[in-house]
Amino acid sequence: GDYLAIVTLGFGEIFRIAVLNLDGTSGPDVTNGSNGISSIPNLNLFGFDFGATHSIAGFTIGRFANYFFLMLLVTLIVVVVFRRSAESRIGRAWVAIREDETAA
Repeated sequence: GDYLAIVTLGFGEIFRIAVLNLDGTSGPDVTNGSNGISSIPNLNLFGFDFGATHSIAGFTIGRFANYFFLMLLVTLIVVVVFRRSAESRIGRAWVAIREDETAA
């Protein structure tokens, strides 16, 4: 229980630091150290470039706002799917199993 959680967090930190240090000084240059991975292309979905600024209804929306609204839309879709699945036949079965495994 508790010790597994502590060890899992420890290995997660070890992995994060090991990958962060792949900056080319002592091994391959994979992550570029603390500068991060550069030259990742901007996302382009259905002709909409998320890396460019857009003007919608007189408001200028920058690239970070574009990604924010994309993540907001994805979160909304996930919430709707999970709510709908909870009300479906399999969702009611999950609720029954959660409430009482032996009765379900």
